[in-house]
Amino acid sequence: MKTLYIFFIAFVLITLNACEQDPWGPQAVYIHSPVASPDGRKIAYISNPDNHNRFKIYLVDIDGKNIKSLGEEISWTNYISWSPDGSLLAYSDGILTLQGDKVTGFRPMNVPDKRLDEPDWSPDGKTILFRTNMELHLTDPFFKNIRKLPFTGEHPKWHPNGKDIIYTEDNNIFVSDTLIQNKVQLTNTGTLDIPFFYPSFSPDGKMIVYQNRVYGGRSTQMFVMNSDGSNPVLLDEGFSPVWTPDSKHIIYVKKEDGDNLWKISIEDKSKEKLTEYTYSKSH
Repeated sequence: MKTLYIFFIAFVLITLNACEQDPWGPQAVYIHSPVASPDGRKIAYISNPDNHNRFKIYLVDIDGKNIKSLGEEISWTNYISWSPDGSLLAYSDGILTLQGDKVTGFRPMNVPDKRLDEPDWSPDGKTILFRTNMELHLTDPFFKNIRKLPFTGEHPKWHPNGKDIIYTEDNNIFVSDTLIQNKVQLTNTGTLDIPFFYPSFSPDGKMIVYQNRVYGGRSTQMFVMNSDGSNPVLLDEGFSPVWTPDSKHIIYVKKEDGDNLWKISIEDKSKEKLTEYTYSKSH
């Protein structure tokens, strides 16, 4: 009996130590915040394929080839946004300067009590929309002039017109100008159990993609609807949906045997798997 007890204690200690070393689980690969480059040739995303406790920004060709890390480790909570000219990547800690697929500079935010969470560049490249907690802000790319918006929300994105913002509030999708003089609610069925996430306008401004949690479960589905909130159409199960620059496809993350990037046509729903990460991948 004593031997069995000692064996049990040893097993518990080993298990706890393993969990402490690897809170994400054994050999788990996660993908977060994909975004297509303005020229449609690359996708940037956050992942951990080389070490499942360490996340980095990666670049991959739009067809899933030539995956390359941008180097520095970042936190899982980061989001990324590409500047309209493709030369800068904004994320929670600041802005990376890119030359091709190489980082040539970094501009830290260094603003007390502010993080560049969920950043999104304005279409003219002069302003970055971002969130800190539930507060929404605008800043210039040098963080010299930061302005708090008169409303709160999550998952903010610019409208292609550069004047309006789409975001979520109280589990539903809204569109408003930055002065909240013209606020429109596009959905009214969102609840705490079935919230709406990550809405964004297509680059041509005609459609909106978003994700919605499946009732009673943890999985999420992606939909597209007209820009006025009408005619929602189910695309696929998945999360973190973003548009390609031609407004014809959605890049997203699908969880099967590990997180992977996928691309789906909004016209005929044809799908293409872009990466081949698995939970059993050795590191």
